[in-house]
Amino acid sequence: MPSATFKKLAQWVKEKGLLQETRNISIEEQLAIFLKIVGEGASNRTAQDRFQHSGDTISRHFHHVLDALIHLYTEFVQPPNLSTQMEIRNNKKLSPFFKDCLGAADGTHIYAKVPEEESVRFQNRKGHITQNVLGICKFNLQFSYVYPG
Repeated sequence: MPSATFKKLAQWVKEKGLLQETRNISIEEQLAIFLKIVGEGASNRTAQDRFQHSGDTISRHFHHVLDALIHLYTEFVQPPNLSTQMEIRNNKKLSPFFKDCLGAADGTHIYAKVPEEESVRFQNRKGHITQNVLGICKFNLQFSYVYPG
């Protein structure tokens, strides 16, 4: 993540009052712990070594940041338009069959990086390490929903 984006994120959670500094950990360090774990797939133990805090402290602050970032959804994600798409409404061949259709859904496997001990769970039928993902897109090819399962 670029440092400017990181600073904006830290400022946003400060302004909204979603995270509080503690005696030993600043808001920026809490965000860094969270991003280390989520962005790199780091374990709690790896984060303990990197940030020199106990496993309980790492876990507690990870969950505080997770709870705070859930508020991003209400600020930045807009609900989809539920009216029938214009491409369907204006096409007489499609409108009787797809009049209430919002988009198209499909699943795919995306290559994943997981810890060695969990790799068997993510192995697909061809032997590659992947994660199954459901994607829904509108008819203008913009994703409206993605669920990594």
